[in-house]
Amino acid sequence: MDVLVALKAGKCPLSWDAVGHLLRSFFCPMRSHIKEERQLIGRIRKALEAAALAQRTDVATEAA
Repeated sequence: MDVLVALKAGKCPLSWDAVGHLLRSFFCPMRSHIKEERQLIGRIRKALEAAALAQRTDVATEAA
């Protein structure tokens, strides 16, 4: 965070290569984390859809 503030103020002591490395080291794990969360949300949605379908099937079977 301090590096970003220093960049904004135009007083960053680090080279652009170092700043790029810092940003990459932050964003790469962040992308991986977001990907895993999206996969988890997809699994939850599928499970909820399957449960809703099973419930509708049970209701239809009972009515028949």
